[in-house]
This record gives sequence, C-alpha cells and structure tokens, in this order.
Amino acid sequence: MASRNPRAQVIIRLLSWWETSFCLRFSASHVSGSENSRADAGSRIPANSSYAQLFASLTPGWSQVTPTVDIQGLTKLWQRISEHTPLPSPRLTNTDDL
Repeated sequence: MASRNPRAQVIIRLLSWWETSFCLRFSASHVSGSENSRADAGSRIPANSSYAQLFASLTPGWSQVTPTVDIQGLTKLWQRISEHTPLPSPRLTNTDDL
C-alpha cells in the first residue's frame, strides 16, 4: 500500500507495524459501484427491509445488533492502545497537505 497523503501514510505504517508484530494480514481492493450492489445494504436495513436479504447473502452467519457506544470507554481504550503502539509523528513539510 502506498499514499501521498500524510494521514494515510501514518495509518499504513500502523497497519504494517500491526501486521509484523501480531502476524496479521490486511488487504484491500476497489470494487466499482456498478459491480457492488451490496455496498451499503447493511446500513440501509432500517430504511428498507428488502436490504436485509441482500445483506444476509453477503454475511451468512452474521446478525445485526445495535451497539451501545461508551465514549468514555473508547477514550480509555484508545489511550491504552496508544501506549503500546508508539508511532513517531510524521514530519510535515507543507501544512497545505493536511
């Protein structure tokens, strides 16, 4: 993976570090919109129940649940992860890139 975007570079470095440290494998590929009819079916289920069948065909064995969002818990989790995932801040030569 490669990017000219400084923020994306940090994410790519983090993913690469996790792959190496934890024996993980990340991959991504582009699927054009005309070939990806199920792209947002999961997020559209509440608006139209016909999307439920379409989404189910993509994710057999998975069921949708309504998560409870614990913002305080997420903040603490992020702090714990950040302590164990030291990444140097990227050098910015041009702030217009942000």
